[in-house]
Amino acid sequence: MIKELLDHDRPFLIEHLRLDESHKGFVPSARLQLTPFARTSGFLRELSGAQSRILLAVFTYLTANGHVYVTANQVAEALGVPTPLAAAWLWRFARRRFRGVPIIHVVERELGANVFTIAHPLVKHVIWPAKSEPPVIFRVAGRRAIVAHSRAKYAQSAQAVLPLVMRQLGHHHEEAPDTPEARVWEELRHLKIGREDIRALIDTFGVGRILQQLAWLPERYTKNRAKTLVASLLKDAPAPRRIRDVIQNYRVNAGNEARSELNQVTEQKGEYD
Repeated sequence: MIKELLDHDRPFLIEHLRLDESHKGFVPSARLQLTPFARTSGFLRELSGAQSRILLAVFTYLTANGHVYVTANQVAEALGVPTPLAAAWLWRFARRRFRGVPIIHVVERELGANVFTIAHPLVKHVIWPAKSEPPVIFRVAGRRAIVAHSRAKYAQSAQAVLPLVMRQLGHHHEEAPDTPEARVWEELRHLKIGREDIRALIDTFGVGRILQQLAWLPERYTKNRAKTLVASLLKDAPAPRRIRDVIQNYRVNAGNEARSELNQVTEQKGEYD
């Protein structure tokens, strides 16, 4: 690096600096140096006073990335002259040569004003690293290490992720499958009951009571099923008559069968006696 700085073979030297360098990056910057080569090579003797002023104006637009591109309007503002006059100076300067090389180039654009830049053979670019920290060398990890790191940093349990996924899909997190509460949510949403009303019904009557009334709802012949369900929950309505009859018949038949079996056992015991 030091040898490159001391080995002057071009009139201009642009140093690319890295400010506030760290493992995350750095802030780019650049600065210009006029080398002794500009004097020893006869470069300064080739320039007129106006051309020297133009060069100084051009270099004042050096960017943080080490680029120099200016328009005639920018040079005119820097020198305090009209733009047409600055443009004429720049075009005349573009025809000037030093050791067969143009001093400035014209970059013509289809859209927008043309720009002027210093010829590359006259400029040497050097990267000057920051001295505050040593360079950081990163080693690419293997596939297993990357997967393990990603799982440890980003992976979450299904119980933690499920509410977020359900919300993104437009469902309530309590509509998770394979739960009694999910069945309640599904049935009540099918009846076009709002989310807040569903939450209020569950908090008031409980999941078991709602499921029982939903099971009996098909036997309650009505046009407005949601209204009938809510009324049944408020009254804690018993099973419909048809279902009560079936249950009563089942109980009667079960009792008759039990008495019949008991009589048969009693008769068999009397025979043995």
